[in-house]
Amino acid sequence: MEECTLERVKEKVYDLRGRCVVVTGSSRGIGRATAILFALHGADVVVNYAGSAEKAGEAVREVEKAGSRAIAVKADVTRAEEVRELFRRAYEEFGRIDVLVNNAGISVPRKLLELEEEVWDKVIAVNLKGQFLCAREAARYMLEQKQGKIVNIASVAGLYGGGLGVHYAASKAGVIGLTKALARELAPYVQVNSISPGPTRTELMKTLSEEDWRRVLSQIPLGRVAEPEDIATAVVHLVRCTEYINGQNIVVDGGRILAPTT
Repeated sequence: MEECTLERVKEKVYDLRGRCVVVTGSSRGIGRATAILFALHGADVVVNYAGSAEKAGEAVREVEKAGSRAIAVKADVTRAEEVRELFRRAYEEFGRIDVLVNNAGISVPRKLLELEEEVWDKVIAVNLKGQFLCAREAARYMLEQKQGKIVNIASVAGLYGGGLGVHYAASKAGVIGLTKALARELAPYVQVNSISPGPTRTELMKTLSEEDWRRVLSQIPLGRVAEPEDIATAVVHLVRCTEYINGQNIVVDGGRILAPTT
């Protein structure tokens, strides 16, 4: 057996220079942090957004400040034709599609007996159907290249339920199942994994009461919620430094999954 050498180790680090990374829902929060961190590692970035062109433009400028090229593309990930156009634009601009980060998602907290059918449909459509549509489109390019990586953003809610509602938990559990099925079908050319963040300091967390904040923090052994950059670091590391991880769900929650959830 050949001994480990510096050259062999370097071969295992996925060089992001000249690679095209599509990050859905990247005008803010985890998606934005992920787009910027990929840029710092040399990747060209497609900033996808569904709402604010201003926020998307700010994200593009941050990516460019990091030294990489970027474009912003508006697309609703629940609409197949818009998803096709998103990836067509990415390929037209950068000539390849190497990485997809399926980050776009929504949360509309509801208790079961207050959960309207239309809210269920909307959350499932964005959080699960959107990831399916984007993965399917990205796979067309990646299989042609015989190379690619997909990282789906799930949630610890998909593992133990959480407090955002049955619809949110079901959508994120579906993402984990989708990840495993894609990993089997797209191997050996495309590696597919998911990241399950715990509580993260995004706009959703800003709505928590002081009492809810104390309850959440009491369940996290590291004593703080995640910053978007904490999740972004895990995503980029999974892409750059792992060639033999496939079909796995990586929990990034400060150890909260070890603690009681009630």
